[in-house]
Amino acid sequence: MLDMSYWIYLVDTWRIAEVKTNGFAMNAEHMHTHHELMFNFSHIPIRHSISGHVYETNTPYIVYRAPFTLHSSNTLCSDTYIRYKLDINPYLFTVYDGIISMGNFHNVNEYIIPVTDEQLGTFRPLLDLLNEQYQTADSNLMNHTSIGLLAAIFGKVSDLSDKVLFKHISTQPYIQDVMYYIVNHISENLTVDNLSEIFFVSRTKLYSDFRLVTNLSLHEYITAVRISLAKTWLMEGVPVSELAERCGFTQASSFIVMFRRLTGMTPGEYRERTASSNRN
Repeated sequence: MLDMSYWIYLVDTWRIAEVKTNGFAMNAEHMHTHHELMFNFSHIPIRHSISGHVYETNTPYIVYRAPFTLHSSNTLCSDTYIRYKLDINPYLFTVYDGIISMGNFHNVNEYIIPVTDEQLGTFRPLLDLLNEQYQTADSNLMNHTSIGLLAAIFGKVSDLSDKVLFKHISTQPYIQDVMYYIVNHISENLTVDNLSEIFFVSRTKLYSDFRLVTNLSLHEYITAVRISLAKTWLMEGVPVSELAERCGFTQASSFIVMFRRLTGMTPGEYRERTASSNRN
């Protein structure tokens, strides 16, 4: 079962974080709705997975991931893992078209770019300054400084794309639009037939292209989104009867059965257990 728990949150504009941990494990494949840039400063072995393909790095690297790219990563030792994580809302590339450029990232699901300490060091001042911007009271609001820093960072990463270790290209970029549509219309009756009509493709082509890009069937993806959203709303205190409607179920009983089958507990049990875990 796809773990959507890391994916469901939304990035309003952009955000950045410097993270230091003793190792890192995110074995469950997951997705985000935003563009992601990760700058790894550590000389430790790390295993990456993208749509079932596995790659390993053991030097500093930069990774770019497009929205809805199915991926996971984990370190293969418990040494200190230092990285900067930069998340970008897709609409910024439209609003600031010609300033913040996708460059060589168009139609690419993921880049893994090995770099030297010297190359990565040229990014450090930009990332530190952007992090300072993010820590201000205005947080992720756009201003001339943050726009310039984001443009410089994406431009420098794009310049390194010829050194790529791994590159996964989406042969069917319209599938990302399908995934956006599903998230924004999750309360509706979503089927392969009505989605194929909306996106002007045959039922067979949509089903085939969706699995090719995501390694999931449409039904698996829709169900995963519904359950993940349900988990989020449960923790916000939304009643189960309302949850069922929000998640596209005509009856609360059907929603409860599906939730229990996929999580091993009822919605009420999940809410109680998660709340108890947070208190501890």
